[in-house]
Amino acid sequence: MNPIVKVSFPVFSDYPDKVSAIIWTAGCNLRCTTCYNKSIVNSGPSDNLGTIEELIDIIGNNYPKYINGLVITGGEPMLHQLFLYNILYDIQNQFPLISFKLDTNLSLPNTKLLEIVDGVSFSLKKITDFSTVLENLKILDKMDYKELRILLSPEIDYIREIEAIKEFKPSFTHIRISKAQYINDESNFFEFLELSHKDFINEYVWYKRLFNSLGFNGIYLSSFENDVINEVRN
Repeated sequence: MNPIVKVSFPVFSDYPDKVSAIIWTAGCNLRCTTCYNKSIVNSGPSDNLGTIEELIDIIGNNYPKYINGLVITGGEPMLHQLFLYNILYDIQNQFPLISFKLDTNLSLPNTKLLEIVDGVSFSLKKITDFSTVLENLKILDKMDYKELRILLSPEIDYIREIEAIKEFKPSFTHIRISKAQYINDESNFFEFLELSHKDFINEYVWYKRLFNSLGFNGIYLSSFENDVINEVRN
């Protein structure tokens, strides 16, 4: 069964210094209030192999001049490790200059997938058992790109989780702090309140100070959050 729900190309912002395609995989092991891909999470694998053929066509028609990255996101891609590993292995053999980045919550045990990707964007989540996350973080040392992402909303704080991962602070090359945005559609699991722009800035400053006090580096905002700050300042 094919877990790839859709393919996007070109993408310039999700994998720094890369022109990428993105594959979106079905399903997730979590149900986060702030999820912005709920329709993807609610979907399932299918017998249709069209998205795989589309991906290979995109890479083949643009490689190497116009594509050098592939982002695997979801949903939670680590639900489909063997399938994705085999696809990435074939792409690696055909197009060796393509780098792979995995977007993941790292809460599922690694079987093979972390061994073949070149970078990871780790989304910090509120989960009860952090042991699997910590085991997976140990595997990231060999990677050139290691991003930590947190999504701010009024209902969630990440103090316990940040404390749990602070021993891995030298591993992260980037830390992205984002504002959760509520998307109103029929696929939503929950409703949640968005932070106001002003409250987001206050939360961002607080978390930035926390990260700095623990020795984390590389904190940045996406273009949307920078626009939020400029709007409030003006």
